[in-house]
Amino acid sequence: MTEHDSTASAAEHDPFEQYRYIEYTMDDESVSVIQDTENDRAWIQSTHAVLASR
Repeated sequence: MTEHDSTASAAEHDPFEQYRYIEYTMDDESVSVIQDTENDRAWIQSTHAVLASR
């Protein structure tokens, strides 16, 4: 598994500097996590799909 960690930071007024982007890749599938630097919120996106049934 590889990990790519990028903390967005540019100018002091940049609204994106409060977010951190982390990407995990394994077997050609990736999971991305966008997290605020205060750990209050996170968003997850994945190329991996799982079938669900009711």
